[in-house]
Amino acid sequence: MLTASTTALPTVLHLPTDVVVNGSLVDFIPQEVQILRVLYGVVPVGVLVVAFSRPSTADSGAIMNAALPGLAVALKNSLNHENLQRVSAMDPLTGLYNRRSGLQRLTEEFSRSTRSGDPLGLLMLDLDHFKTVNDTYGHLVGGRVLQSVVRAAQQVLRKGDVFMRYDGEEFLIVLPGAGHDDLVKLGERVRHAVAETEIIESHQRISVTVSIGGSGMPDKNVTNAQDLIVMADAAMYSSKESGRDRCVFV
Repeated sequence: MLTASTTALPTVLHLPTDVVVNGSLVDFIPQEVQILRVLYGVVPVGVLVVAFSRPSTADSGAIMNAALPGLAVALKNSLNHENLQRVSAMDPLTGLYNRRSGLQRLTEEFSRSTRSGDPLGLLMLDLDHFKTVNDTYGHLVGGRVLQSVVRAAQQVLRKGDVFMRYDGEEFLIVLPGAGHDDLVKLGERVRHAVAETEIIESHQRISVTVSIGGSGMPDKNVTNAQDLIVMADAAMYSSKESGRDRCVFV
C-alpha cells in the first residue's frame, strides 16, 4: 500500500499458493494482487486493490487503467460530498456542532436512551458577563474567548459526549449514559475548567466564568428532547440569578 501511494505504477504482489482471500461472495486463492493508485489529476484520492485467480494479462491491465479515471471522479465527488456535510454540520468559530446538527444528535441520543432505558444528561452553559468582554475588547477578542472556553471544556468531557454551540455564547453538552451523579460531576468539572482559563489580551488577563444548568432522564419525566432543553435552560437561568459561576441541576 505504501509503495502504491508513492508511485503511479501498479504494485504487483505474487502470493503463496496457500493464501486465501475472503470475498463477500466467494473465497478464492489468488495468484496475483495488483495495487494501483487512483489519481484525480495529480492528486491521489484512493487505492484500487485487485486480486487475480491467475496471472494478469495485458488486456486486464488495460481494462483497469481505463476504469481508473471514472473511479477517480466518483471518489472525488464522494469526498467532496463528505467534506460538505462535515463543514455544514460545524460552527465555523468553535469547530463544534452547530445548533441544527447538534440538536439532531440530541434527538438521536434521546431516542436511543428511550429505547434502551439508559440515562441521558444535558448541560446548558452560558458565559457570564460576555457582553462586557465584547464591549471592552471587541468581537475578535470575544471570539478568542469563546474558543478558549470550548477548549477548556473539551479537556474534561468524555469521548462520545456531544458538544454544540447553541446560540451566541450559549452551549449545550449532551451526555449519553450520564445519570444524575455523573451529570453533577461533569458539570462541575466543566465549570472549574472554564474558571481556571485565562486569556491574555494587550497585556491584560481576561477571566471568564460560566453558569450551568443540567437536566437528565430518567430522573425527570420527559416526553421529548425539547423537554430536556427547557429544563436545563431554566436551571441555567436559576444559576445566574443565584450568583453565576455555579451549576444548578433539576
